Amino acid sequence: MCPYPYYQIMRISKDKKQQRYQVVMYAKEYGVKPAARLYAMTPKTVRKWVKRFKESGYEALSDLSQRPKHSPCAIAGDIVEHIVKLKAKYTGQDT
Repeated sequence: MCPYPYYQIMRISKDKKQQRYQVVMYAKEYGVKPAARLYAMTPKTVRKWVKRFKESGYEALSDLSQRPKHSPCAIAGDIVEHIVKLKAKYTGQDT
């Protein structure tokens, strides 16, 4: 049994892809649930990494961006440009 749960391994790991690769290889040989038990993670997480590995190989085991793809409250681009122009115009002048 792995002495550390998955999330702790990921926190201290320098190469997360290598750790995930080991999980995927173990899951391919022994199954998803035994891999989840051994690495102290959920079967859903093991399936996620196995699926990503099958689709795109080793490079798919890296972290994905957590940045939102869309921001509903964002200011429109033309308004942002107008604000930037006004700021440049009035910056440095005495009031």
